[in-house]
Amino acid sequence: MSVRRTRSINPDNLLRYYNIMFDGIFAGHASGGFNEEVIWISISMSIAIVILITIALCYLARQRCKKRQEISVRT
Repeated sequence: MSVRRTRSINPDNLLRYYNIMFDGIFAGHASGGFNEEVIWISISMSIAIVILITIALCYLARQRCKKRQEISVRT
Protein backbone atom coordinates (compact mmCIF):
# COMPACT_ATOMS: atom_id res chain seq x y z
CA MET A 1 0.00 0.00 0.00
CA SER A 2 1.43 3.35 -1.03
CA VAL A 3 1.25 6.39 1.17
CA ARG A 4 -0.05 9.50 -0.43
CA ARG A 5 2.18 12.52 0.02
CA THR A 6 0.54 15.87 0.57
CA ARG A 7 2.15 19.14 -0.30
CA SER A 8 2.56 21.76 2.34
CA ILE A 9 0.65 24.97 1.76
CA ASN A 10 2.92 27.61 0.37
CA PRO A 11 1.60 31.16 0.96
CA ASP A 12 2.79 32.27 -2.50
CA ASN A 13 0.85 29.48 -4.22
CA LEU A 14 -2.22 30.27 -2.14
CA LEU A 15 -2.04 33.94 -3.10
CA ARG A 16 -1.64 33.01 -6.78
CA TYR A 17 -4.68 30.73 -6.52
CA TYR A 18 -6.85 33.47 -5.04
CA ASN A 19 -5.68 36.00 -7.65
CA ILE A 20 -6.62 33.59 -10.45
CA MET A 21 -9.98 32.94 -8.81
CA PHE A 22 -10.62 36.69 -8.34
CA ASP A 23 -9.72 37.41 -11.97
CA GLY A 24 -12.03 34.63 -13.12
CA ILE A 25 -14.98 35.93 -11.13
CA PHE A 26 -14.65 39.59 -12.04
CA ALA A 27 -13.12 39.03 -15.51
CA GLY A 28 -10.25 41.38 -14.79
CA HIS A 29 -12.40 44.32 -13.68
CA ALA A 30 -11.61 45.94 -10.40
CA SER A 31 -14.53 46.58 -8.09
CA GLY A 32 -13.88 50.32 -8.35
CA GLY A 33 -14.46 50.20 -12.10
CA PHE A 34 -17.70 48.31 -11.63
CA ASN A 35 -19.00 50.89 -9.14
CA GLU A 36 -17.98 53.72 -11.44
CA GLU A 37 -19.84 52.08 -14.32
CA VAL A 38 -22.99 51.73 -12.21
CA ILE A 39 -22.79 55.38 -11.20
CA TRP A 40 -22.48 56.57 -14.83
CA ILE A 41 -25.38 54.35 -15.92
CA SER A 42 -27.50 55.72 -13.06
CA ILE A 43 -26.67 59.31 -14.00
CA SER A 44 -27.47 58.75 -17.69
CA MET A 45 -30.75 57.00 -16.86
CA SER A 46 -31.71 59.89 -14.57
CA ILE A 47 -31.02 62.39 -17.34
CA ALA A 48 -33.11 60.33 -19.78
CA ILE A 49 -36.01 60.21 -17.29
CA VAL A 50 -35.84 63.98 -16.75
CA ILE A 51 -35.88 64.59 -20.52
CA LEU A 52 -38.91 62.30 -20.98
CA ILE A 53 -40.81 63.98 -18.14
CA THR A 54 -40.02 67.41 -19.65
CA ILE A 55 -41.34 66.29 -23.04
CA ALA A 56 -44.53 64.97 -21.41
CA LEU A 57 -45.08 68.22 -19.51
CA CYS A 58 -44.54 70.28 -22.68
CA TYR A 59 -47.08 68.10 -24.50
CA LEU A 60 -49.65 68.57 -21.71
CA ALA A 61 -49.07 72.35 -21.68
CA ARG A 62 -49.55 72.48 -25.46
CA GLN A 63 -52.82 70.55 -25.20
CA ARG A 64 -54.07 73.01 -22.57
CA CYS A 65 -53.15 75.96 -24.78
CA LYS A 66 -54.98 74.43 -27.72
CA LYS A 67 -58.08 73.92 -25.57
CA ARG A 68 -58.02 77.55 -24.38
CA GLN A 69 -57.60 78.82 -27.94
CA GLU A 70 -60.54 76.71 -29.13
CA ILE A 71 -62.71 78.06 -26.29
CA SER A 72 -61.72 81.69 -27.01
CA VAL A 73 -62.38 81.29 -30.74
CA ARG A 74 -65.92 79.95 -30.06
CA THR A 75 -66.88 82.90 -27.87
